[in-house]
Amino acid sequence: MLDDIKKRIEEYFAGEEKSENSQNKTPFSADISANLKAIKELCSNTSDLVVREFTACGRRCAAVHIDGMIEKYDLAKTVVQPVMAQNFDKSASGEQVYQKLVSDVLFNVDRLEAENIEQCILLMMSGFAAFIMDGSSSVSVFGLQGFKFRSIAEPVTETSQYGSQEGFCEAVRINMTMVRRRLKSTDLVFEFIESGQQSKTSVCVCYLKNMADPELLDSVRKKVRDAKLPNLLAAEYLKPFLQSSRLSLFDTVGITERPDVLCGKISEGRIGLLVDGTPDALIIPYLFFENFQTADDYAQKPLFAMFSRWLRYLSFFIALYLPAIYVALGVMHNELLPVQLLIRLAQSEGSTPFPIMEEVFALHLAFEIIREAGLRMPRPISNSVSFIATLLIGEAAVNAGIISLPAVMLVAITGICSFTSMTLYQPLAILRLALILIGGTTGIIGIAVFSAGLLVHICSLHTGKIPLTAPISPLRLKSLRDFAARANWKILGSKTVNVNKMPGTDNNG
Repeated sequence: MLDDIKKRIEEYFAGEEKSENSQNKTPFSADISANLKAIKELCSNTSDLVVREFTACGRRCAAVHIDGMIEKYDLAKTVVQPVMAQNFDKSASGEQVYQKLVSDVLFNVDRLEAENIEQCILLMMSGFAAFIMDGSSSVSVFGLQGFKFRSIAEPVTETSQYGSQEGFCEAVRINMTMVRRRLKSTDLVFEFIESGQQSKTSVCVCYLKNMADPELLDSVRKKVRDAKLPNLLAAEYLKPFLQSSRLSLFDTVGITERPDVLCGKISEGRIGLLVDGTPDALIIPYLFFENFQTADDYAQKPLFAMFSRWLRYLSFFIALYLPAIYVALGVMHNELLPVQLLIRLAQSEGSTPFPIMEEVFALHLAFEIIREAGLRMPRPISNSVSFIATLLIGEAAVNAGIISLPAVMLVAITGICSFTSMTLYQPLAILRLALILIGGTTGIIGIAVFSAGLLVHICSLHTGKIPLTAPISPLRLKSLRDFAARANWKILGSKTVNVNKMPGTDNNG
């Protein structure tokens, strides 16, 4: 009974929304003056709206577009000139002439039929030009995109020694082409969804229909479509709407600017999102241990790839726990340190005015400030900032006895280790500061309790039915061929891994 009532309520609101949407749309008129007036009013008479009126086939016609969004030469050559060259019987109606032009003259141009004025304006803002004829209530829009965009270049955040050096650009159509070039499969599907109440941004959903989970796919479509965003200006804007927990520091949605990485993930049953205007692609779902994988791992020798991967695991734990353990041992567990090390540590800290916990915490804050300053400032100045920071913290502060040399070495080692897994840098920076405070107040026991809670939290995260910690928790030995070690391609290529059939999901087999 309750399910039936709920279904009726949903149908009622869905019907109400549909009728409301239809009422908000302005249909085309057979009067060209009325159509042009409505377009200008809806565009608030913006100065970049270009209306070119001309006479063809004995009737008033108009080519309407947004300045800078199309190739004007192509508009004149493929639309205006062919139309003006035609002669029709004067007794023919405007609709008959229009249909004849569309079927016999303009059939070889990238053309769409605009259903209403709002859709026509949206297409014009995406690089289309509208053709309007007096006496016809039908309007065609032609894909004549000519706006400028950044050319394909090397990825900035995901550098690779081997393999492709191409990175996504801001034009979604170009990004789709780079994916299609690498996956020439009839199962590869691209779907467009509009998101952003004001920006009306195109979001391209790409997946392999024989691999992607239909339930997860429907969920992603709905979340993107229903995302309450006034403007979608970057792919990262969609992350909070797609993640299972908005308060977690760890991402369940991945991001990449490499087409080869996206194709590899799609081949495993994942869903990719290409957002128009941004060079980053979102990957759903994303597993925790993929933060330690790189594109080079699959182009190197398996043994060296395993060595590099374990270095990243080790660096992660060093960056997370080394400062906290140092503070805990120095403040609350002196008996655990060797005598010689304890004496040297006491001598170093005895010459500085600050306690260990405050010193290490302040140094890590200073490190983050320097990193942020170097990131935000222009490149020539950022080099100067790094040089000055090295002199102040590395030389002057130690010589003046403000900070100790072991603390400086600790921050340097921790900072270097943090950069080995850049996708985890943000949670590492916050958790490291929290653990320093915990280690200085509660010692090793507090660090252990906090770590247990953190582990439980990570294990609780999921995307749809897929756990963030798969394939380790729950464990599947067969999936470990690409976790602890990287098997060679004779083994990896023998069977396709489908992420939707990982342990812990209802689809695992």
